[in-house]
Amino acid sequence: MDVPMSQEKVMIRTGEAESLFRSLAVNFISRSRHSVRLSPRFHYGNSPYYRNNRREFDDLTLRYSREILHETFATATIRKLGDTLGRGLFAESPLQPGDFIGEYAGLINYASRCRPVRDDRGGFATDYAWTYPEKRGWRALEVNGRDWGNESRFVNHSFTPNCRMEHTLVEGLWVLFFVADRVIAAGEQLTVDYGEEYWTGGFRELMII
Repeated sequence: MDVPMSQEKVMIRTGEAESLFRSLAVNFISRSRHSVRLSPRFHYGNSPYYRNNRREFDDLTLRYSREILHETFATATIRKLGDTLGRGLFAESPLQPGDFIGEYAGLINYASRCRPVRDDRGGFATDYAWTYPEKRGWRALEVNGRDWGNESRFVNHSFTPNCRMEHTLVEGLWVLFFVADRVIAAGEQLTVDYGEEYWTGGFRELMII
């Protein structure tokens, strides 16, 4: 049964969360999927970007790959903030700096080559898009959680965030994920800095959390 919006506090990875995603016309996926066709022999580990930063990425992969592959997500709830701000993701257990939050899941596709325009939902198709750290040929890629995604799509922007976005290679493909950037108390909203381009590029009207 759908949760009444006035009382909405949905625990993730439950039937209530599945119902919420259906009501939003969002397909739940726990991990990102490629909509861009890759060669069976394709491996991002062959890229100059990886080779030039191999030590850093190997450390990240060693630390977080198990949680990524097991589709782990921090204990959290999705809560309604209001009609203007929408929803946010809130920690239900304390987190320490460096703790894994979860993968940012979405469709990996070609990034838009034009200025964002409003869609039939009153938002932008790029509202839930993060830049993918490699290109396919000469074209930029993005991970877009607007129509296909998981709980991480509800992590809101803050100029003083408590989470940060990381990325690393897992089984030959880049994975974007959130980790705690400081001590986070139970009941605190999880936030991240979307980056200057998100606001100056015309992607969305700035709303302070």
